[in-house]
Amino acid sequence: MRALLTLLILGMTAWPAHADNDLASFETKNRQLKAEYELAGKPRLYVVFDLAKQQIHFKSSGVAVATLDADEMRLWGRPTVGQSLSIAKAETLNPPEREKIIPSGKDEPQRERPKPAPKTAGELPKFEIKALELNDMPQNYDLVLSDGLRIVVRTVPEGEQGEFKAIAEKAYWYLSRPLITQRHYLQKKTYNEIFIRLPPKEARMIYWSFADDTPCLIQLL
Repeated sequence: MRALLTLLILGMTAWPAHADNDLASFETKNRQLKAEYELAGKPRLYVVFDLAKQQIHFKSSGVAVATLDADEMRLWGRPTVGQSLSIAKAETLNPPEREKIIPSGKDEPQRERPKPAPKTAGELPKFEIKALELNDMPQNYDLVLSDGLRIVVRTVPEGEQGEFKAIAEKAYWYLSRPLITQRHYLQKKTYNEIFIRLPPKEARMIYWSFADDTPCLIQLL
């Protein structure tokens, strides 16, 4: 009888905590749905980072036009949920550069130019501009969102040495993030990060798709 009473008491004390967790999950899910509903009503592309399914969705009007499966997604901190965010800056060692067009006669280096081919009457001069393509995009980079959340994108390592490198990198990640968080705390700031590991093509696709004003959402549930 005493054991039964003990179990009943434990169950009664545990129930409110379980109920609170369910309520918090429901509120989080509700905020996520409201935020996406607002974006879906606008005729433009937006990106959803789905941590529960470890996927990145490119959506328009609420319909997924492309979905990328991440090999790994890790979360540190408490990111903003239920709010549309945008890219504040992108950080990479080798950012892609668009070809600059210099008007004729302005700051142009003095060098011998080849004679232009004869043109027929009414023919316009032709300009060849190299457009940035998917292969020009970086594979490893950081995206900093408008709320300060850092999204770290890294490619999948290849071979046995690559697997060892991934394990060492993961261990370093878990050891270093508390130190980074503490440093930000002393500066009265918060540090939140999402780590995503993708194949090279998918990593380039995310960088290629993002513009400065591309809205994105973080989904935890």
